[in-house]
Amino acid sequence: MGRALADLIRGVDQLLEIAGEDGTVAYLREAPKEIQQMLGNGKPLPKEIYEVAHKLARGEWPQDIDPAFLAADDDETFHTQLQSS
Repeated sequence: MGRALADLIRGVDQLLEIAGEDGTVAYLREAPKEIQQMLGNGKPLPKEIYEVAHKLARGEWPQDIDPAFLAADDDETFHTQLQSS
């Protein structure tokens, strides 16, 4: 989960960089209703996972430590959301 979230962070960074160069990239538009409804089917990730993912995305996480976060219950569904700064 940590590496997947880090990949997402890097992807968002790249999207924002492209949007800064190309004003036609609409990255702040509202998500479709079916995507918004998915948000209610999970629970938020703990902030510590975000912290590790940010370190991974920025190359600040030690290479010799595996950030493999696993939910205790296989049926658990987590969600994440971007927050405007």
